[in-house]
Amino acid sequence: EHACEQQDVRNVALLMPPGTSYEAGDVCVVWPQTDPKLVSRFVIETLELDLRTRVRIRPSRDVGADGQPATMPFPDRPLTLEEVFTSHVDISAVPSRHFFHVLSLFTDHEM
Repeated sequence: EHACEQQDVRNVALLMPPGTSYEAGDVCVVWPQTDPKLVSRFVIETLELDLRTRVRIRPSRDVGADGQPATMPFPDRPLTLEEVFTSHVDISAVPSRHFFHVLSLFTDHEM
């Protein structure tokens, strides 16, 4: 399976801080930071929920449909909806096929 089918892959040049080293194969993860006004509109107007509502997000099963262990992209602690949609879920991006696969690990709904 090609990485582009699972991830949004981009080539970005970064200036390393002094004293930091890089080796081939090292990975840098960039988490989205969504505009607070957009998050507020999405949670309050679209979802009709409170930004301060706390949720704990865990896989609904230990193994994914592909037989691999379920991954956990969220911290293992309760998060506010504001935190979820500001720092962990990019609500302004076009969802990929992989996104829906990962989402399926967190529900039993057939949809």
